[in-house]
Amino acid sequence: MNQDRVSIAVEGDIEDRISVLPRNVIDCILELFPVKEAAKTCTLSKSWRYVWSELPKMVLDYEFCDELIDESESKFREVVDGIMLLHMGKIVNFDLDVRVEDLASYTAIDRWVLYVTRNSVKKLHLRIFNIDDRTYTLPPCVFHCSTVTQLKLARCSFKPSGSFRGFPNL
Repeated sequence: MNQDRVSIAVEGDIEDRISVLPRNVIDCILELFPVKEAAKTCTLSKSWRYVWSELPKMVLDYEFCDELIDESESKFREVVDGIMLLHMGKIVNFDLDVRVEDLASYTAIDRWVLYVTRNSVKKLHLRIFNIDDRTYTLPPCVFHCSTVTQLKLARCSFKPSGSFRGFPNL
């Protein structure tokens, strides 16, 4: 795929105005959309199929998560696992705002945090609420992530090991 532009032809070989924009502009536009809406752009054409999955900003906001959890918490975990599996490239900004009931979701969140810390995350924002008022304990991988420049936490326990010397770029 051409990294500079996404081109698709529509009726009568006339290009639409968005598809001819530079790729970085398209990325900026798609980053304004919720993940669910950005992913829908894959249906526009073959050249748009993976554009959403290459975005460096992944925001799983409360509305998106809550809608899935209302269906079932296992469905929520399955969908986010799928998003992570399909993602290509770095995730510079990861924002997760969720209310969970099932502690199995904590294991899934650990897995997602491990994935983003291995993919050059710079901004890590976690707001994790539990119906039983339990806090989420950050996994050890967070304390070994040297790329983090911004860390925002809500309802998370911060328990680094004795060898932890801080985040060099925070």
